[in-house]
Formats: sequence, C-alpha cells, structure tokens
Amino acid sequence: MTDNQLVGLRGRVISGRVTTTFGTARVSAPNGSELTVSCRVRDGEEVPLKGDTVILVAYDMRREIFDVTKAETWLVSL
Repeated sequence: MTDNQLVGLRGRVISGRVTTTFGTARVSAPNGSELTVSCRVRDGEEVPLKGDTVILVAYDMRREIFDVTKAETWLVSL
C-alpha cells in the first residue's frame, strides 16, 4: 500500500499533539497492519491531542508527511 492510498483513512494521535509542523498518528491499514505516520495540521485547524481520532486528508510526497484533520471537525464540514 502506498502512502497516497492511506489518504482518507482514520488514525489515532500518539504524539502529545499534532501541530502545523509535526505529529504522529497510528493508522490501521485495510490489510490489518498498523502503521505509524508523520502528520501535521494546516494553519487555522484545530490542534488534535493525544488519543484524538484524525482523518488523513492529503500526503506531501516531498516532505513525506500527511495533512490531517480531527475526525469531528471533518464530519461537521460534510
């Protein structure tokens, strides 16, 4: 599974928080494996804290990091 294929999956924040520059989340891939990914939030987004559920919304191949948003925020915006 490529990093781009992980976009759209949910993860749980395992770092203290996710900022605009760094954070980590654990994601369950469709094949059942658990992956730890580097992630960040976009400017102006609510900062997810350890234990929060996030959605991987984009992948920056150059920096090798996912943009995430809190799951609750993402669901409200639909």
